Amino acid sequence: MSPFLAIQFVTFVINLFLGFLILYRNPRSQIHRYFWLFAFGVATWNLSLFLVISELGQPLLWGRLAFSFASLMPTGLFIFSAAFPWADKNIAFIKIALLTLGVVFFTFPLTNLIIKSVRVVDQTYITGELTPFYFVYLVHHFGFLIWAFAKLLRKRKKSQGIQKTQLKYVATGVMIFFVPLFTTQLILPSFGIFRFN
Repeated sequence: MSPFLAIQFVTFVINLFLGFLILYRNPRSQIHRYFWLFAFGVATWNLSLFLVISELGQPLLWGRLAFSFASLMPTGLFIFSAAFPWADKNIAFIKIALLTLGVVFFTFPLTNLIIKSVRVVDQTYITGELTPFYFVYLVHHFGFLIWAFAKLLRKRKKSQGIQKTQLKYVATGVMIFFVPLFTTQLILPSFGIFRFN
């Protein structure tokens, strides 16, 4: 197994374990369920990429599923940011709107609307033919991730005590997640560099 495949698989296992650990601690908590959705999205995105790169089964199917599962990340993180550590006034509307958009952006990648082909290069990364709708997918994906991060920072400014500390650590974790994600999935591919995705 190549180091790239090992990293993909370990990332899948760690995120899946973390998501289920948080959910297990308090399955009735909405905040825990929203975080689980985010962690599950990260985990299954990595599993799909692992399956594409290892060339098990149908690369096009796994490539499309990678985009579908990745759409769970902005949905979960944004709803989490709207609920943690206190719920926004319009949380019910946010949940309905985001979950509806989440279903749409989960379904679209499974068709020819975003991905036409997938090609594995040296069992290290994937490339392929994308449609113009891919730009809409990116705007949705990265737009809600950035908005969720801004929401957490805004809440941190308004908070005090333990909530301020919690938000500091959550915002730091999200930032550590964002930097490599934005670099390898958005910025470098914009310049035609796919080998780090």
